[in-house]
Amino acid sequence: MKLFNKVFATSSKTSSLHSQQLHNDENIPLLSEEHVTSSVKCWCCWESDSTTQNPLIRVCKGCKDVDLQYIHQECIDKYITSLPVPTNRNFEDEEVESNVRDQKFYCTRCLDPYQVEHTKIHPILVLLEDPFLFVAMTLMSICVCILSACCIILLYQHWNTGHYLFQIGWFGLKMTSFSAIMLFFCHGVNIITWNMVLGHCHGKTAKHVLPLEEENQMQDDIETQTSPCETVSPSAETEREHSVLVLIHE
Repeated sequence: MKLFNKVFATSSKTSSLHSQQLHNDENIPLLSEEHVTSSVKCWCCWESDSTTQNPLIRVCKGCKDVDLQYIHQECIDKYITSLPVPTNRNFEDEEVESNVRDQKFYCTRCLDPYQVEHTKIHPILVLLEDPFLFVAMTLMSICVCILSACCIILLYQHWNTGHYLFQIGWFGLKMTSFSAIMLFFCHGVNIITWNMVLGHCHGKTAKHVLPLEEENQMQDDIETQTSPCETVSPSAETEREHSVLVLIHE
């Protein structure tokens, strides 16, 4: 009997402690939505700031770790833009021209494909992004302008004088001929160099990674536009059935 009373007292004490713990758990406030949103961090810069211009977005479905699910729009765009062009690209339509084929980028962890929009960048803007190349081309253009001005001045001063720059026997080079040769040479080198630089800067694209929401919306729009079937409203279907019944009755 004493043993039963001891066991009953122990179980009563345990149940009271359990009920008290449940009551304390009910009093614990739940995390607010703002707190949950603020706890999400970018897996690239590890900052939790999210603005309209630079929101925290999710670009893949396979990553299950919360710390690796969200990234800033600017961070993922800069990351994808800095990557080299993929070499192992798979194309669904081999008849598409090479200059308009989609470049496939994948998440390095879950291997989900990114939906990337490509926007062509003007070669001059690409040149402005490279400070060393831009300074070199600017200095070269300034030097060509100075040499061109000097050549034009020499042509004007020695046009009718017949002065020679040098003369060895019957062979000589007039000042006007030398100025004209230097003028065409400098501008030729300048044009060739600019064509090479602009050719190097041509074809660069700015890459914009679509969030999962925009990707789904874009796919829905494409399916809606490419769907051959037209949806018929219930009212139109009812009117059609009514007209058929009237014709049968007649």
